[in-house]
Amino acid sequence: MRKLLFTLYCLSVACFIVSAQEPCPSVIPALQQWKGGNGKLFLPAEGRIVVNPDNEVQLLSTARILVDDLKELMDWNYTIKIGKPRKNDIYLSLINTDKELGDEGYELSVSSGSVHLNAATGKGAFYGKQTLKQLVSSRGIPCVEIKDTPR
Repeated sequence: MRKLLFTLYCLSVACFIVSAQEPCPSVIPALQQWKGGNGKLFLPAEGRIVVNPDNEVQLLSTARILVDDLKELMDWNYTIKIGKPRKNDIYLSLINTDKELGDEGYELSVSSGSVHLNAATGKGAFYGKQTLKQLVSSRGIPCVEIKDTPR
């Protein structure tokens, strides 16, 4: 356990030192790859989680859990839509072009206008949702590019 805590501490320090932009987000487990951006995204209290129509079957359960998470954490009211994202939407989709992601990896992109969560499988999307859940706060979500896979 001490070794794990020491490793997490070292990774956090390394992320902090390397970043000239937003600091490395503190999430568990620690992120494999990230790139800090400038600023934060402030999502509205009422919004949309948009699911790519081609991936509705695989991602609908993750979208429902995210709706519940946002309600519990922030008292936000989000609805699920199938289609194309707009500004301030959280967009979930599956991609199969990045073989590095495997079954459990994901890419999470937070910009000043939206959140995009891409994964190769529903399991990867769920893990990306877990990271997003840890990033959400009343002080905004840091703009960041994350690519995470299990160790």
